[in-house]
Amino acid sequence: MKGKLKLALLYVLSVIVSIAPITIYFFINIDKYTKTVPDTIKLCSGAIILFCIVVLKVIGKIHVPSAITLYAIILVLAYLLNSIIQDLIVFAFLALVGELLSIFIDIVIRNLRIKLEREKTASITAVEVDKIITKHIGGGRV
Repeated sequence: MKGKLKLALLYVLSVIVSIAPITIYFFINIDKYTKTVPDTIKLCSGAIILFCIVVLKVIGKIHVPSAITLYAIILVLAYLLNSIIQDLIVFAFLALVGELLSIFIDIVIRNLRIKLEREKTASITAVEVDKIITKHIGGGRV
């Protein structure tokens, strides 16, 4: 497997491992969170809003202008995600476990990046040394 492809797959694996514990727990208890149709609608609405906010924050397109706006967003999300807020301690613990697991993958990623940089440097050095030798020898015998 090529080095860059392996690195990209490790990045994806790091994200998956980070969110896997929360996702598994959520889907195990999905019937608890969606007992009624209004609960399901509120949960889906809250998840969509939260996802949009996270994506906008990650790409740097959202800036909270004031504390009032921040508290309004928190209030709306708390209302919409009320059914899962009861398990907030469990979700926080699972998020911590996911992050701790992803630390090991991050170590592998760092080591692979160092290895790829060394191989690239060695390759460039070998080409340059070959050019210098060819220049000085001139294709003749030594």
